[in-house]
Amino acid sequence: MNNSGLIVVISSDEFNWNEKHKKCYFTYEQRKALVEAIRYVDLVIPEESWSQKRTDMHEYHIDTFVMGDDWKGRIDFLKEEGVEVVYLPRTPEISSSQIKTFMTQTQSMVRARRAMMILIPIQENEESGECARDLFIF
Repeated sequence: MNNSGLIVVISSDEFNWNEKHKKCYFTYEQRKALVEAIRYVDLVIPEESWSQKRTDMHEYHIDTFVMGDDWKGRIDFLKEEGVEVVYLPRTPEISSSQIKTFMTQTQSMVRARRAMMILIPIQENEESGECARDLFIF
């Protein structure tokens, strides 16, 4: 791969769970497909370990490494490999915590809605003996 391409590293599901103790809403393959759909992305690779950054710089001939500014200073060791390290500010209007909360709430609402759809009360008409079914949907 030439040096003009954009390579995006996405943490694997195993790495997220084993090292970061986080479970992703989307699987690695789903997240990879989303990122690959961006026309500027040339390659998506999985992050499997913390130490991988240094070896990836050499394997993929990386000259610039970009990371969120909440990591400021913690990736500077790549400068020793001849890599320029750039820290970009996070988008203030976008909070991953808020997105996670929203997704969790939405997931809970869907589960509750499904549970409510299962409840089908049966009312018997005392005069005719017929049953009427009402389906309650949240």
